[in-house]
Amino acid sequence: MLRSIRLSVFAILIIALPSCMPRKPDPEWIALKKEIELSKSKRELDERLSNERITKSVEILSEPIGARIEVNGEYMGDAPCKVEVVTNGYGKLIEKFWVTALPIHGGDYTQLNWFNEGDKAPARVFFNMRLGRSNPVIDVNIND
Repeated sequence: MLRSIRLSVFAILIIALPSCMPRKPDPEWIALKKEIELSKSKRELDERLSNERITKSVEILSEPIGARIEVNGEYMGDAPCKVEVVTNGYGKLIEKFWVTALPIHGGDYTQLNWFNEGDKAPARVFFNMRLGRSNPVIDVNIND
């Protein structure tokens, strides 16, 4: 009787033991786990870069030099000059801004450049003050 109990316990251990022992990890599971960890780190990096604030210098140039430069309506100096803008970690603008170049010579024209929130911050903004208004061509001929 004792012998049959021992054999029964031994048989149970032989059957149950392999399912309790650690198995070799499935390669698909390992790849999925790595992908999830990588995705999580990418999300964390994306969040960090999106929330990061970096001040970037933008060079303002004009031809001819000396144009009066205004940013968001405030006088910043005469071209060439530099202005500071705030970007996120990706180099995209946090706030919109516009740059106006006002002429100082006769025959030159006012120029305007507009940059929206989320646009890539420019390294340089150039104004050709001699570019004038374009005159639209309107054809008013009526042929019956």
